[in-house]
Amino acid sequence: MPLVRGIQPDQMRSGGGKGNEDGTNGLFTLRSNADEAILKSEEYRKLNGGMIAFDGIEVSGDDKQQGGIRKFFKRIKGTKRPVIPLESIEHGSEEYPIIIVVMGLTGAGKSKLVNDYAEETLAVVGDKQASQTKETKGYGFSIGGKHLILVDTPGSNDTVGSDKDCLEGVAGWMAERYKKGTPIAGVIYLYDASSNRVKGSMRNDFTIFQKLCGPDYFRRVFIGLSHCDAVSAKTLEDRTQELKSLLWKDVLGGGGSVWALTADHESEARKVDVRELVHFVAASHLLGLDSSRVTGPLAIQRELVDFHMTLAKTEAGKELRRTLAEYLKHLEERKTGTYDTRELELQMNQIRRDLEKMTSLSHQLLKALALI
Repeated sequence: MPLVRGIQPDQMRSGGGKGNEDGTNGLFTLRSNADEAILKSEEYRKLNGGMIAFDGIEVSGDDKQQGGIRKFFKRIKGTKRPVIPLESIEHGSEEYPIIIVVMGLTGAGKSKLVNDYAEETLAVVGDKQASQTKETKGYGFSIGGKHLILVDTPGSNDTVGSDKDCLEGVAGWMAERYKKGTPIAGVIYLYDASSNRVKGSMRNDFTIFQKLCGPDYFRRVFIGLSHCDAVSAKTLEDRTQELKSLLWKDVLGGGGSVWALTADHESEARKVDVRELVHFVAASHLLGLDSSRVTGPLAIQRELVDFHMTLAKTEAGKELRRTLAEYLKHLEERKTGTYDTRELELQMNQIRRDLEKMTSLSHQLLKALALI
């Protein structure tokens, strides 16, 4: 069963919880073959039982527990997360940083997750209707002798840029890192749990996201449920089970996992929730390196860099083109019988321009990467 992580809302608000017999707190059972080593670790049991992230963990001296993940836990015991310039990480370090990309629709809480982790305002937070993040941007942190980069990305379905612009920006950033040989440790895809139904934009965005990652990368995908405090625990569980069997089925079947960020959106406990998730992604990546299970590239990285594809010809690009063409057809059907068609015409013209520009802009992207 895929991993699903979460804390009961009442436990989070009170600031503590005993956890279950298997060392977990949560709405759901925790089980995943890919993450079994982490779940069995003494440190992770203590982490979940005390609802503390990696800060202030008591680490025993049991020699049997020595290993990459244990050493990482020990190094970051009681440490702060100072923000450091990206230049010093990417150009002044002998080892690769831990890169975690945060994605999702506008309003899911990507920028807020970055700020909650940093415990200060780094990224400008918008609202559910309009994104404030216009470009893919990384924020560097130093923790336990390691460099970590959290990457904030523009949300699709917003007023700042089209889906095409969002995909091109993220794809270009990822391709550049792959060309430099820097692996992406994991991708956190935030999903708004307060949405009472799966809208077309949600389904389309997640489908494009799957194509961007590719099945071989699904085990490094961590779906984070945000805005959980806006619904009851029962509603959250029912909604999640439905999404697991439908929208997220392929990703979870490929080893991905779901984390429920159930603390109040503005609470201190929420920051603990976020630290837990980010550090789990980081620690599991390091454990994979120690066991020679090196995190491979995303599909979009190989398509752009190894196969020199234009963005329009990648699987994610083809899915976006299909989505745009479908939406254009929908608008054309709505136009029939509509008295005021000016707004529809504007939307239709924008989609036509996006479809026309995808190929030319893709060539520009490849030139920027010096691949053609």
